[in-house]
Amino acid sequence: MELITTIMIYKFTNLNRQEIEAMLGIALQQTRVYQEAKEEALQQVVLNLLKEGMPLEAIARVTGLSMEQVQQLQTSTPQNPPA
Repeated sequence: MELITTIMIYKFTNLNRQEIEAMLGIALQQTRVYQEAKEEALQQVVLNLLKEGMPLEAIARVTGLSMEQVQQLQTSTPQNPPA
């Protein structure tokens, strides 16, 4: 079912979330593809906040991630050399 849902989401790019949910009879928020997209978006927000110099504690607080998760994202991102 997960694969079918993913295919449907990508196939019907002109439909909004509510239309796809009505067509499939499921809530997209419960699908793995939705959860993965949400996680990727949150990671991008964290990376942007890190680039802006926001303190790790503040990033953890506003995103709901643990300090360990924020630190892991920080260490997994190559540092840009100063210009």
